[in-house]
Amino acid sequence: VCDRCTSTGDRWGGFYITRSVDLVLQNIAVNDPLEDVAAIRIDQSSSNRPGTVTLNNATVNLNRSDGAALELISARMLISGLVIEGSHGGVNWSAAGAVGSSGTSRFDDVHLSSGCLVASDIVDFISTHVDISDCITDPVLNNVNGVLSSWMDSIGPRSLDLSGTSNIGLHRPTGIAPASVDISGAAEMDYQLDLEVRAVNQIQRGIPSAHVEVRSDMFNPTINATTNLSGALGLVRLNVEHWTSSGVTGPATFEATCSFDNVSSEISPFFLSGPVTLRECQLDLPNQAPFIVWNTPSDGEIFQSRGQVIFDATGSWDLDDDPLTYSWMSDIDGNLINACLNDGLPPGENGSLFTANMDGFSNSCLSDGVHQITVEVCDSLAKCVNETRTIELLNHPPTLDVMTDPMPNVEGWIVLNRTQNMTLTYGAEDPENQPMNCWVQASFAQQGQSLSGPDSSLDCSDEEILSFGLGTPLEFSLTIYADDQHNPWTSVTRAVRLVDELPTPVVEVTTEGNTSSHQVHLDASDSFDPEGASLRARWTVITDSDSIELTDGGAAALMWDGYLPKGEHTLRLELTDSSSGWSAERTTIYEVSIVRDDTPSVAYITSPVNGSTVDSSMLLRFNASGSGDWDVDCNDVPDGIWCDPYPLGQTQVIDVRWVSNISGEITSNWSAIERLPAGLHNVTLMVTESGVITNTSIMINVVASAPEIIIDNPSNGSSYALGEVILFDLSGSLDYDGHAFNITVFDADNGTILRNPTPVLDAFNLELTIGMHNITILAEDEFGMSSETNITLYVTPSLPFADFQSADRRLCAALDDRNRCSQIKFTAGDVIILNSVSTDPDGDLVSQSWILVDGDGNETELGNDTSLTVNLDPGIHWLVLEVTDESELFDRLEFELIIRPTKARIYGIEFTDRLHRSQSMNITINVRVWDPDYSTSEVNVTVSGCDLDTTLFLNTTERDVLVPSVTNWTGFIQVDPVSECQAARLEVTIYDPIASLDEITGALTSTEDGEFRDFRIVGSESVSSSWSSLLRESFASPIVYVLGATLLLVAGLAAGGAFIQRRRRTSLVSAAVSGWSLDVDQSSEFEDQSDKIGGDITEDTGLDLMPDSDDAPEPGPSPLIGELPSADELEDLLG
Repeated sequence: VCDRCTSTGDRWGGFYITRSVDLVLQNIAVNDPLEDVAAIRIDQSSSNRPGTVTLNNATVNLNRSDGAALELISARMLISGLVIEGSHGGVNWSAAGAVGSSGTSRFDDVHLSSGCLVASDIVDFISTHVDISDCITDPVLNNVNGVLSSWMDSIGPRSLDLSGTSNIGLHRPTGIAPASVDISGAAEMDYQLDLEVRAVNQIQRGIPSAHVEVRSDMFNPTINATTNLSGALGLVRLNVEHWTSSGVTGPATFEATCSFDNVSSEISPFFLSGPVTLRECQLDLPNQAPFIVWNTPSDGEIFQSRGQVIFDATGSWDLDDDPLTYSWMSDIDGNLINACLNDGLPPGENGSLFTANMDGFSNSCLSDGVHQITVEVCDSLAKCVNETRTIELLNHPPTLDVMTDPMPNVEGWIVLNRTQNMTLTYGAEDPENQPMNCWVQASFAQQGQSLSGPDSSLDCSDEEILSFGLGTPLEFSLTIYADDQHNPWTSVTRAVRLVDELPTPVVEVTTEGNTSSHQVHLDASDSFDPEGASLRARWTVITDSDSIELTDGGAAALMWDGYLPKGEHTLRLELTDSSSGWSAERTTIYEVSIVRDDTPSVAYITSPVNGSTVDSSMLLRFNASGSGDWDVDCNDVPDGIWCDPYPLGQTQVIDVRWVSNISGEITSNWSAIERLPAGLHNVTLMVTESGVITNTSIMINVVASAPEIIIDNPSNGSSYALGEVILFDLSGSLDYDGHAFNITVFDADNGTILRNPTPVLDAFNLELTIGMHNITILAEDEFGMSSETNITLYVTPSLPFADFQSADRRLCAALDDRNRCSQIKFTAGDVIILNSVSTDPDGDLVSQSWILVDGDGNETELGNDTSLTVNLDPGIHWLVLEVTDESELFDRLEFELIIRPTKARIYGIEFTDRLHRSQSMNITINVRVWDPDYSTSEVNVTVSGCDLDTTLFLNTTERDVLVPSVTNWTGFIQVDPVSECQAARLEVTIYDPIASLDEITGALTSTEDGEFRDFRIVGSESVSSSWSSLLRESFASPIVYVLGATLLLVAGLAAGGAFIQRRRRTSLVSAAVSGWSLDVDQSSEFEDQSDKIGGDITEDTGLDLMPDSDDAPEPGPSPLIGELPSADELEDLLG
């Protein structure tokens, strides 16, 4: 419930409600939110729990450029007493969704304005007394079912817009004509009015409980009902007309019949007009019995013993206006009028009203107990009627309205200090005013023992003062009793909790003065606890910006000595006797105010000494130790400055300045080392805090000074090599008086002037001879004031400089910090010549040594000449070039020599390339291996095919004298006849254990290479049948002789040792190439083709592909003789 909530000029809006059910907003007001939003927005679209939001007695005043004043989304609303003013879009209400369609929505006593109302999807809409006079648009109802009762338009011309599937009952509208309603779509409207039928007798008295039947010719069912006690029957919302978008049906015609006591009367047909139509039917009845209207007592009412009871039936009446008489009977006490009215009824009274057990009378005519009371009412013609009710008179127990001081807290406990008294007032009353006894029983007391007296009861009007000793439990209950000697005891129980009394503070505050630098003494040592418990104390100072704890603990914390910052403060003392820590209910708080004034700053000059005389070159120490301000934190100033070492709260900012009357500001620090120009100085120290300046002054006499020599280079004691240029940099020299000066440099040992007097301070160079030199530098200003400085320099023989380069002047892979070669790389087979290019400034270099350093650091000299030819295996080698001069000064250059290995390759294969079908063959093999580092360790050949599987390991014979880096590997093998075999192969494999180098780790890795060659199979068995047949058939022909001679010549060449050249790489395993040894080898354009004719050994070098190619192109068949028969066929043909 939000009751009397208001929102005026809120930045967002008035009320925003979502996912809420059973929420009640009552007596609320929203006035013009700052944003252009709805004053009330209720959005239930995300909720699936049915329920309502009640808006009761709400006022909205909103001016909005665009949009509704109320936005109700998927909401089921109960709205009553809503007034909307201002310029806005009215009420926009959509009840679609689980919440909005969960039940009846109400819209009662509403004043609409501006944009009026747009309602949609409301399944059960009940609305009464809605004023649309101030609307500028018509209310719109879309898909709304319900009743609009007593809607009003006092100005016009407002009406309604019904659309969708709306079904509306328009009941008793004012100023809204049914014909003006705009109905569209499937919407329908029933125009509804009210009817009142009165049944009267012949003397126009209304007849109660008369039967009335109302009938109509359309829209309404037949209604049967009875009249009320006034004889009237009201019927509401009778359908008069039915309206759709097509027009109107009606009006309906009504008629009625009244009946009572077998007498009936008809009302002729009529139309309903106006809000309520009144029709009356008269019944001429015989004399009727009276009607009882019994006011008091009510049926089942209970009264106290001998309590006053008023019997009232004065509202009874008679249709015939006959006089009435009354009698009252009790099933216990009989005729009550006789029992209660000793003198009978007063004159003119009929017994309709009398009082039993009247207050102030001792006669009790109505006994205690349960009574059946019957009243009988008769008219003058003895027409009677009666009614019976049950009442009870009983003795009520006394009541207790106990009051205590102190009263119970919200938890129901009466909380007392241990030594505190409790006042108790019984507040006992007996309904029958009988005497009573009252007493108090404690839960810790023995049974029957009363706190209010020794086994005795007290007058209930007494006020009890109760106290409890130290032995009483901390929690107990008190039961208060009252006894009327008739009913069971009445009792009330109260819970009591005893607590220790709070400590009592006794405080004394003393101080030596009123400024922040005066100590404050806080003394609460005389404070005490009433129960004598130990105290815990805490002092706190509360400043404008902070709360600072001063003490917290036992007895020692009752006192505090210290300093408080300037300002007005509150000193708070907290005392507790609780051992479990600080709790508000067990803490006594005592506060006292104290004011601390600002402490003035102090300005004091420790140095320079007042009246001192110095020259302008002297550095003066300006020291303000002893100065300061107590309101400054010592953490913010140097040691020696007066300040507060333990400040409480915020401290002050202080400013310090030293000022000369001649040179102006000297420094803004507490201490500094500075020079002063010549003159008589009045030096002032100014300390400023919060705009207040404190100052003090001294006098300092500063006289002129000689120039000061500042040597940036060379440094005293420096050593230089002979011939090395010595840079003199005196550019920092100066005259503090601004006088011009000259500088002279000379050798103090022999008086030689090394540099003539000059005012130029630019850097200059000097060269000195070997030995120690005492140098004097003299500076003299224009007024004859001079100063000098002496330094000692040493000149020694110079060190040699070791360096080298390769004979082929290749670039180094890395340089050292002296820009010398620290790593150089070669490849095996390179001619490695290293040339020393070492130098010595003295020109007395006498030796140069090349040294190899192994992994253990052992050194081996490789040579001592200017050049070194390196013959080392592939790998990473550490070398040192060491050079020495005549003075035995030496320099060493360490460098890394990397010799990268080469990967061995087959350079050529020469072998007997024929196998014979019927003869054994000696196969001679020569494999030429290209390997510049000569690390190839193994070459083997394998003959396979023709049931052969023979492996031969070749021997190295000699290095090739024509081709560098090539080694010949030779061997031979005998192969038996191969018979009908069609193919055989020679496979060559070489193994190089040192083929590549990891230049980081130095690890060496191996490699293999291989090639194969195919053998030719020769012998008579392979002669082609086509060639043999041709020769046999044509041998006698002369042409054959010529051809035979030609073939004999070719065969002779073949028999003379011409072998077929083959070169096959592993990648061409499946190729079958036929050809003569005269084929042109297209793999190299540099070979002499004539060199391949003749001989017993075929050769394939591929020189143009070395040294790094892994694969060489294969020679193709010669296009010149590729179509001729093979050599095998020719040899077999010719035998």
